[in-house]
Amino acid sequence: ETELAIKAIWLNSFELLKKILALVVKLILAIQSAAVLPWVSRALIVVSIPVMLLSIVLVLALRGRLQFDMNRTAFVNDENWAAFVTMCSRCNPLIINYKRGWHFTHS
Repeated sequence: ETELAIKAIWLNSFELLKKILALVVKLILAIQSAAVLPWVSRALIVVSIPVMLLSIVLVLALRGRLQFDMNRTAFVNDENWAAFVTMCSRCNPLIINYKRGWHFTHS
């Protein structure tokens, strides 16, 4: 239970934090490189950064709910599959004995 919580929540949280920090560093580098360029290039870079952020917000607004539903369905299916595999592994001796008995009756 604890291992599942660590894998499902904490490791993903740290991965998200790592990606956010990388994004911030790249944003700072883009702004620093734009500061030494001519004014036309600087204006283009400074304007493109908010446009990209707005496009991300727009995409998340349009597809966010669908993606959330798909992720939830995938998680539930994964949980069901894990439960099925656990049940089958616990019932393995019974399945093997049934198979032996079935072969014994037909021989």
